[in-house]
Amino acid sequence: MQSLIKTHKFRRKNATKKVLKFMLLFILLFFIIFGAIQALCFSAALLPSDKQNTLKPLYLSLPGLELQSNTQKADPAPEKTNVKSAFLNNISTIRIKNSLTKKILEIDLDEYITGVVLAEVPQSFEFEAIKAQAVAARSYAVSSILSKTSKHQTADVCSDYRCCQAYISKEAFLNKYGQSAQKTYNNANAAVKETSKIIMLYNGAVVQAFFHAASGKSTYSSEDVWGTSLDYLKPVPAPEAQQNPSGYITSSTFEAKDVELLSGHKKGSLPMSSFVSKQNTNSEGLVTSVKIADAVFSGNKIRSLFGLKSACFEIHTDDTQNTVTFTCYGSGHGVGMSQHGANILAKQGYDYMDILKYYYTDIYFGFV
Repeated sequence: MQSLIKTHKFRRKNATKKVLKFMLLFILLFFIIFGAIQALCFSAALLPSDKQNTLKPLYLSLPGLELQSNTQKADPAPEKTNVKSAFLNNISTIRIKNSLTKKILEIDLDEYITGVVLAEVPQSFEFEAIKAQAVAARSYAVSSILSKTSKHQTADVCSDYRCCQAYISKEAFLNKYGQSAQKTYNNANAAVKETSKIIMLYNGAVVQAFFHAASGKSTYSSEDVWGTSLDYLKPVPAPEAQQNPSGYITSSTFEAKDVELLSGHKKGSLPMSSFVSKQNTNSEGLVTSVKIADAVFSGNKIRSLFGLKSACFEIHTDDTQNTVTFTCYGSGHGVGMSQHGANILAKQGYDYMDILKYYYTDIYFGFV
């Protein structure tokens, strides 16, 4: 009898051990499979958009990520950099050079992005358009931080919109517009917070996210404007071309003496219609050449010399008055996202990611 009891206890003890071993093995297997799935999802986030049909980035399904300037850019030529993915850089600050005082200030990255959003776009814009601006500004800033060919030796960016991005501090903004502007500031800050750390990537590199106030008939490729080809900066139709928002069409008239002074060429006895004439325009509406006397200028050069809103323009000469009038469509260099176009797309139901994908070809999103 004693022997049977001992045998039973021994068997029960062995059975308990087997159950425990099975449970431990099951738990270990669970964590191995879970880890593999996490790794797969993270690697998918690094894939370009044409490979995301089968592997979706994990962050795209996380709660909060599906929430929902009229300044005229000069010609900050894009840089052919080999910037690596910013996923592991954990960038949280940026060095700004004040273009007026020449002082350099290092501040929180999202604080800087809020200042850019305030300076670049009206806060009356649709919230999704403002969020798109925040991500574009952050992408441009991070690209500048990681670039080894920065235009500023001891700073990442400057506050001059003609060189980098427009920027205004919270203190300067409230001093300029009064405490009643706190609500406006809060709106911009909310757009930045809801997109915090999100940037655009293309083939593992941070996108140089150029933007402008309003496109002409279309956006332009970086190659057509600056001679440097970036695959994600390709022409797309301009939504504002159909809606003609306020300030979309502008005209500037110049007398013969002004044309001579600005172009450096004499009119002589030529009628104005022979002195100034447009030669060529590309399929996107960008003027590619203008003839003044015997010299040929690019449309972008004419825009710069005469201070025009854009390089999408028509020329009207008046031989009687001895004048030339440039009628421009849009505002800015025309590369990348149109701020007014983004606002129109937002009104049509686009969220900020859709807006950015419309303007920047085949990009995808990551974290900094």
